[in-house]
Amino acid sequence: MRQLPLGQLPLGRAPAASGGADGGGTSPEDEPACMAVTEYHYILLHPDRLMAVSGKVVAEVALGPSGASGVIGAPLTLLQDGGGGGGAGPYLVTSDALLEVGLLNEGRGMWRTYLEYEDYDSALKLAAGPAQRDTVYLAMARDSFARGDYKAAASQWARVVGGRPSFEDVALQLVEAGDPGALALFLSTKLQ
Repeated sequence: MRQLPLGQLPLGRAPAASGGADGGGTSPEDEPACMAVTEYHYILLHPDRLMAVSGKVVAEVALGPSGASGVIGAPLTLLQDGGGGGGAGPYLVTSDALLEVGLLNEGRGMWRTYLEYEDYDSALKLAAGPAQRDTVYLAMARDSFARGDYKAAASQWARVVGGRPSFEDVALQLVEAGDPGALALFLSTKLQ
């Protein structure tokens, strides 16, 4: 069985929704024939394309007679692996083949989505590298500081390794907050 990769960046543009005389609504051609779900995306099968959607179209593969996508036969449906537990799939069934649909780097960028929803633990798990982790820790620190939880903010600022905000700026904010325990926590953690 071959794998049909959906790239992370859009390979084409979704056609604009066409409507009636008033410009509203969508035509039947714009509606997906079926749908499957991966960990972070919806996979939509249209007669002429396969799309990965997570709030917006993040990947698209044309399924035309040109064969540029490597799909053999007319697309029929999507099958979902019902086993759970991170199994393979979904699968694209065509008139001549069964293809595993694979979204390349599916979790890439999801840390930012979790960050926007203030799900900091999930954002940290998916953050790739120190710069992304720093962004999460900074958001956590700002949120904790705004709530008046200065010790939590101090602990989170101490985990930032990128140098922004500066050591002095954080120390000054904690002094101005009037919580010597938070300042002591920040200094002891940062200087270890």
